[in-house]
Amino acid sequence: MKLGYVLTGFLLIISSGFSLAGGLLTPNKNSNQINRLDSLDAVLASLDSNKNENEISGATEQGSASRVNFGNLFGVKKTLSDKGIYLGINFKEHYFSNLQGGASRGDAGINNLHITASFDLEQIAGLGQTSIFADVLSVNGSAPCDKAGAVQGISNMSAQSQTRLYQLWIEKKLFDGDLSILAGLFDLNSEFDVRATSSVFINPSHGIGPDFSKSGLNGPSIFPSTSVALRLKIKPSQNTYILAGVFDGLCRNYDDYYLTKALDLKNDGVLLACETGLFENGEEFTRGYGKYSIGGWYYTRSFDDLTNVDLSGAPVQRYDNFGFYLSVEKFVISPLVSQTRGLAAFARIGFSQKNINPVQLYYSFGINVPGLFTNSSNDLFGLAVANANMSSKYLATLSGSGLNLRSNETIIEMTYSYKVLDWLKIQPDLQYVINPLLTSEDESIMTGVSFELNF
Repeated sequence: MKLGYVLTGFLLIISSGFSLAGGLLTPNKNSNQINRLDSLDAVLASLDSNKNENEISGATEQGSASRVNFGNLFGVKKTLSDKGIYLGINFKEHYFSNLQGGASRGDAGINNLHITASFDLEQIAGLGQTSIFADVLSVNGSAPCDKAGAVQGISNMSAQSQTRLYQLWIEKKLFDGDLSILAGLFDLNSEFDVRATSSVFINPSHGIGPDFSKSGLNGPSIFPSTSVALRLKIKPSQNTYILAGVFDGLCRNYDDYYLTKALDLKNDGVLLACETGLFENGEEFTRGYGKYSIGGWYYTRSFDDLTNVDLSGAPVQRYDNFGFYLSVEKFVISPLVSQTRGLAAFARIGFSQKNINPVQLYYSFGINVPGLFTNSSNDLFGLAVANANMSSKYLATLSGSGLNLRSNETIIEMTYSYKVLDWLKIQPDLQYVINPLLTSEDESIMTGVSFELNF
């Protein structure tokens, strides 16, 4: 593959993002430092005729009358938060084009809408250190990975169109937060296998490794299908933690009675997950930050061996569906003038049972550069590599399919995220897929952009 094409494509995407921002992406200037309305009008005209009060300083008298506070939902959030109720609305759109190779040429776009509510029961009802969290998810569109043919995926928002209750849990903290107990419908990946450094990337492999995400009958309790869980978190010291969770072993899709059968341990079995880690210099992603963790998981129910059969011709039943992962990340370099700018790096490796799961080995590594073009962390540049080593037994099940049955699929991702306003983020993205498994092609070049609105 010609690397020049890849770089040229990414530069074109970044140029588009800069053009869309209408001058806001000028180096050494962030949204809180903008003193002119004219550069902002081009951005907001396509979204709303009103201006965001929190993002504009030194506004002209002509423009000041039309400004409203989008991020606070016109004051509604502030009113409710005073009563211990915290609302959130997050809308994100991913739009990708397959420029070369892959399963098919063309475009695909998908969006996610999260409406969240958090209830501080200490403030509402006097229940100390107790909270309830609810998250309703709506997914619409088509998956970009269908164009690329990548088994790892392209967008971390890809799923069948649906609207569902995504999370609903209650959490109780004890001993000043050193012990936490959580129960309910819970996204495992909100706490397990998480890295601040890799969170900027759009490819789903950098959220939770495919060695884990593609395990089980329908994956663990992660996007978009979650299950009922009991999670325990212990902080033995200020810089260490232990996570342990018990999850229903079958995460049901939105159309598969996922609420009425959310807790069917007799038939589903359970997924046991644990992780322990060490923070360096606190948990905030700033100068000196570091996180080092190790985790493991195990399903109690039986699974079919991918290829082996017994004397009757039925698949051999296995009770050893397990895996583990190692993760490290470090804020490596930071200028003296700023604690939030610099360079951070991460690496992860994970293993899973090759007789049951499609991915037997996965590794990834990359860098994250906050404040590349500005004097703040409002912009992030990222470059990462994700490699999935497929199980030979899984590949055997695909023989004769005409697909590219190579043992390794590698995705190189280059991305740039810019927070234009408190509630608006734009992110051009380029992913080069080497040996996409779900196609007969040797490569795919996916270029795209993400728009995120938070209210």
